[in-house]
Amino acid sequence: IPTLDGDRELEIPAGTSSGVVLTLKGLGVARLRGNGRGDMRITVAVKTPTDLDERQRELLRELADLRGESVQDAQLAE
Repeated sequence: IPTLDGDRELEIPAGTSSGVVLTLKGLGVARLRGNGRGDMRITVAVKTPTDLDERQRELLRELADLRGESVQDAQLAE
């Protein structure tokens, strides 16, 4: 993640959904009145692939099967 102090690594927990806000303490902009800096807040935006080929769709079906989940062909982007 680019910050005012250069790039920082940010661990995003597995299963994090779009819209979740993560915070990097003390890496935001300087406070107007007082010492220190504020927090940097990052909003997660999960992008779902929409152009899967047949092999990729099959792999997703296999993953769903291994997890005991079901997936319909209509759920897999064509």
